[in-house]
Amino acid sequence: MTSGKSGRGTGSKKAHVFWDVSGNQFVCLECVGTIEVPVKVLPTVKKTVITYETREGTAKEVSEYKPAAGKLEFPPSTKEQVQFVKVDIVDDDEYEDEMEFFIDLATEDPEGVEIFGPTCAVTIIDDDDPGMLSFKEEQVNVAESAKEVEIAVLRRKGASGKVSCKVSSEDSTAKENVDFEPVEELEVEFDSQEVDASIKLVFPESDKRNRVGKEFRLVMTDPTGGCSFPKDTDGGDDSNICTIVFVSDEENKALIKKAHSSLMDTWEVVKAGGSTWGDQFVAALYCNGSKEEQKEAGKLDWILHILSLPWKLFCACIPPTNYANGWFTFYGAL
Repeated sequence: MTSGKSGRGTGSKKAHVFWDVSGNQFVCLECVGTIEVPVKVLPTVKKTVITYETREGTAKEVSEYKPAAGKLEFPPSTKEQVQFVKVDIVDDDEYEDEMEFFIDLATEDPEGVEIFGPTCAVTIIDDDDPGMLSFKEEQVNVAESAKEVEIAVLRRKGASGKVSCKVSSEDSTAKENVDFEPVEELEVEFDSQEVDASIKLVFPESDKRNRVGKEFRLVMTDPTGGCSFPKDTDGGDDSNICTIVFVSDEENKALIKKAHSSLMDTWEVVKAGGSTWGDQFVAALYCNGSKEEQKEAGKLDWILHILSLPWKLFCACIPPTNYANGWFTFYGAL
């Protein structure tokens, strides 16, 4: 789910490790048995060893989960690798509020390994109660040019039996059929042990109307199957409310860029090597090294190019210096 930038133009010596879980938040039911939380390592030229250990939060060792500690070993590879941290969850027949514990990643080689967001939070949802329904966020920002968006609906503090609710939209400064297609008593259902759902909102195209700053609401009502709504959220006991706000495309792009910049910077290190290697073959195939230079090549240039082409292609197989700070280039040339 998340970086020093020095030296990235010539490749990075560090292995890059992160939890492959959105927002470093992992959710499971109490009855799941064993969870497997993925840890990802980007392509690396060295063996990478990561240690992990569980840590108590509101969920306590033994009564809620079995403590776990160990290590993950990733061999050198030109591809991304994923391994899993496994933790046993303890099930019981008593109703409990949802609880949380943590898994921490660490390394004994901080100079050679960089961990992005070392802690993953694990939320355990009790499955002995129907639970509570709510929108994942009380406010969702939507780009003004968006055509549709998915609004997440959550079931927490229980997952027993089939439950449902109804969702309708309400005008505010944004108007139905102009800024958004209305939602009218849409029934959202959760089967037993199901904890996530979503609602699709559709926005009509409009080149003339400025939607920035305008908003409308989704209102959740009529819970069935014994479920309820959280008291401390917008809407209280009787309903649950999510406010949809239109923002400018520039503002939305800035938020996305900020959220992904660290990981994308890391990935650029990998992509840079691949594109440079490909350029070597392009240069080898063209007379005088490029399409532009080939147009001006004379007869002698073509004769020399044809005679040397096998050697050019052979040399193009040598990896560029972007990989392993030039070590692959050195050994390949030998």
